Order: sequence, then C-alpha cells, then structure tokens
Amino acid sequence: MWQAVSRAEWGAAGASTLLLIFSFPNFELYPLAWIALVPLLVVIARRPSPLKAFALGWATGSAFFYATCYWLTYSMIHYGGLPTVLAYLLLIPAAVVIGIFPGIFAWLMALAIRHWGYMTLLLAPVFWTALEWFRLGVTGQLWNALGYSQAYHSFLIQSATWGGVYAVSFLIVAINSIIALLVT
Repeated sequence: MWQAVSRAEWGAAGASTLLLIFSFPNFELYPLAWIALVPLLVVIARRPSPLKAFALGWATGSAFFYATCYWLTYSMIHYGGLPTVLAYLLLIPAAVVIGIFPGIFAWLMALAIRHWGYMTLLLAPVFWTALEWFRLGVTGQLWNALGYSQAYHSFLIQSATWGGVYAVSFLIVAINSIIALLVT
C-alpha cells in the first residue's frame, strides 16, 4: 500500500544525495561515503513501504547521477557543438534511467525489512553491490559506483585487490548499514 512521503523523508533522501555527491573526488570529502546512505536507510527502516522506498531511492539516485556525471556534457558541448543548456537537459534522461538502480535497492530494502525486521539492514551491501554489478550488465557502464569515491586513498581501497570496485562498495555500504541499524 502506498504511503505518502513526508517532508522529513524527502529531507533524509536529500541528505543522502548530498552526502553521496560530496563524497566523490571533486569535493575531497571521501569519508562522507561511509555515512551517506544512513539517512535513506533509516527512513526506509522506520516506515518500510516498498513504493515509497522506491520513489525515495530513485530520486536520490537520479539526483546523485545527474550531479556527478556532469562531465558527460563535455563531449556534447565541445565536440558535438550542442548549446550548454541542451547538453545538460540531455543528461537528465540518462540520470533518471540510471537512478532506477538505487530505487530498486531501496525497494528491496523495504521489502526485506517489512518481512524480516530491522536486522535485514545488514543485507544492504549485498543488494547494493549486486545492483552495481547488474547495472554494468544492463547499461554497459559503471560510472560512479560507490567504491570510486575512495579512489585516491589507497589504504581504503585495499579490498579492491580481491573484488575490484564492488568490494570497496560492499564495505562502504556495510558500514552504512551497521550505522543505520544502530540508529534504528
């Protein structure tokens, strides 16, 4: 059943979006990735409505990808000769499509929490990583996988030796899910 999304829930999704954006290399705030999903996960855990969770996750993912994949407009503007405004407008559909994957993540989390309780927050790294892998298979791109946020910090990406960017993403989401479980 659909539950209306409150301002506080949109605010939590917005906080996750901003934390994700600022955790990427352009801002040099990489530690934010380790807490970026906590607001979204807490909101989902407190009121696990799958449709609402999907909407929040999709909005979070779409805004995150739009803000962090801005560099895709460079070739459209400089080599394709498109006006800047048009290039940024053309980025919207791609961000909305790729944003579906965080939406599916949030939907799966809501379903799991609804059926098995708060402890299933610990499944978040499995769902997130599987969806990053699936995103690569479906779209052919893995731009801005969560593990890339730690790219310039060799100590934090040692797990990439065993599982590439997926292992780093898994660890980041695992920490996020543990914190969300403690908060919830």
